[in-house]
Amino acid sequence: MNLTKTFLILILFLTFSVGASSQERSNAILVDEFGEIPCGDLLSRTDGFLAELMNHPADIGYVKIPSSRKRSDATKLFIKANAYLRKFDTSRLRIVVNAEAGNQSAQFWRVPPGADLPKFHEVTDLPRDNSKPFIFGRADDLGVCPSFIPDDFVDLIRSNPGSYGKMIVRGNSWNGRKSLADDFLPNLLSQDAHRKSDYASIMFTDQRII
Repeated sequence: MNLTKTFLILILFLTFSVGASSQERSNAILVDEFGEIPCGDLLSRTDGFLAELMNHPADIGYVKIPSSRKRSDATKLFIKANAYLRKFDTSRLRIVVNAEAGNQSAQFWRVPPGADLPKFHEVTDLPRDNSKPFIFGRADDLGVCPSFIPDDFVDLIRSNPGSYGKMIVRGNSWNGRKSLADDFLPNLLSQDAHRKSDYASIMFTDQRII
């Protein structure tokens, strides 16, 4: 009788222990942290972070950028455009500008399902002034500091009826210009190809425009 009781107690204890362990929350993992660095280094670190996320397909990525109006906007664009060029699913990536006092470093976090998000105090984006022309973004065939995201360009035009976009493709040779256009513009225009002449135009040139 005593043996039976002991056996049952051990089974129950092990069962409860396993159940409690399975309910423990996982933690967000800090993948990388750095201060001000050149654009090329930023893109290299971004590539490493995207590779880390691809190795963990159930996780999402959080990017915390220190608050510095001009610098943070550029960093945000470079990271997002680089992810677009790498054909990474940007729905798995959230980029926030962090105003947390004393934290002046950028951080790449990997967040497993159910994990607590890294702490931050997000700065709200200021509305863009769409009343006058502005440069939306740039990109080149080498992927040097890209800031042009075709999907965002289409969304901006659609959300501002009456606006018009002009895409300038510059290069020393026709083949080079056409190759660059083939990389970007089909994805952009295919979303609304029957209206492309109404909301956007494409200009090919071998001259420096801007």
